[in-house]
Amino acid sequence: MNEIIRILWVSHDPVRNSVENIKSNSGFWKESLLFLLNNNPKFEIRVAFPGKKPTKQNYTFRLPNKRVYSDLPSITRRDLLWIVKDFNPSLIHIHGTEKPYGLIKNYIITPIVISLQGFLSKSFSAVLGEIPLSIWEKKKTLKEIVFGNDFLNMHKTWYYNSFFEKKITSINKNFIGRTDFDKDFLLEYNPDANYFFGNELLRQDFFEKNWNIKNINRYSIYTSSFTNPLKGFHILLDAVFLLKKEFPEIKIVVPGIFSKRMFSRFLGNSYFRIIKEKINQYNLSENISFLGSLNGEQISNILFKTHVFVLPSFIENSSNALGEAQVVGVPCVVSNCGGTTSIIKENENGLYFLRGDAFSLANKIRSIFLYDELAIALSKKAKVFGLNFHDKVKIYNQYSTIYQNIVNENII
Repeated sequence: MNEIIRILWVSHDPVRNSVENIKSNSGFWKESLLFLLNNNPKFEIRVAFPGKKPTKQNYTFRLPNKRVYSDLPSITRRDLLWIVKDFNPSLIHIHGTEKPYGLIKNYIITPIVISLQGFLSKSFSAVLGEIPLSIWEKKKTLKEIVFGNDFLNMHKTWYYNSFFEKKITSINKNFIGRTDFDKDFLLEYNPDANYFFGNELLRQDFFEKNWNIKNINRYSIYTSSFTNPLKGFHILLDAVFLLKKEFPEIKIVVPGIFSKRMFSRFLGNSYFRIIKEKINQYNLSENISFLGSLNGEQISNILFKTHVFVLPSFIENSSNALGEAQVVGVPCVVSNCGGTTSIIKENENGLYFLRGDAFSLANKIRSIFLYDELAIALSKKAKVFGLNFHDKVKIYNQYSTIYQNIVNENII
């Protein structure tokens, strides 16, 4: 089959390289993959995402701002059907199951493939980060009470939206994943589905760095997020408190801004109030650096000088932040949850700690701080794994083959 394969990407966020002047701090792997695939003359790719102003190269569609979706909203369905009719794709690639776009399957005969990312069905139970309900109630802010956008409501919203996610998984045929965790999730709801293996591509900045213990800032810890309790930043704070007496120079470095408004009783966020209380209680204000918004080059420079990367999440599939740290060669400590068990091999290319257990996390960080031989050995194996798992040529071949196989065999 020599004719051009027309592929429509459906994404919940705009994809860089397809839209100018967008503001987004996520989806960098899609940007890298789109750039790579656009170099193949066999493919013509257009991107559709929620918005008001389509461009010459992309489509936008309307998505009502609802907390819970029982089905694909009629206005979204009409817009997507118009886009499919206008572009006439050979294949539709939907990124993720967290929004109801995969339910378009009920209205078209065009082949669809869906990338498995995070799962509401597996995440809603972890979104509170094992913080007691009494604390969540106590820390609610006026803004959260008025608008109902606190984490207790997020827990409920993710639970109810998990029903359409299960439906998407059960009615569609083709899926792309990369871990035992996402494969098991798929087979739980659709044992007859086609599972294609496809990794996620990282930004080039990280491939240009090579971690060396001689260049690091001793006792520094990089973690990628502090905004959602699911990501476990409060567990890292507990662990650093346990380590501070032995390592007084210990320092957490994390992207983002932590301003007074964020933990205000009126306009703030209950999780930020919990974090602020822990920082004050543990006297850690001098042991944390919030670095603001960072690009790939800045993050890679920080990782290059970091003593250890920590992923304290309560649930993950395949964390790109972990992949970035591995490609640079940073020793990694991660929670034993979700898809990380397909990526980290204990005492080979990283260390596990018990999910939610600050004592376990502190002990693993302490091992890397004390034993340079261990840190160097983990670094070498992490880099080898990361370079292979995120290899550009391999990933290009994976997606090219997936697209062509589905289209050639007309797998609907």
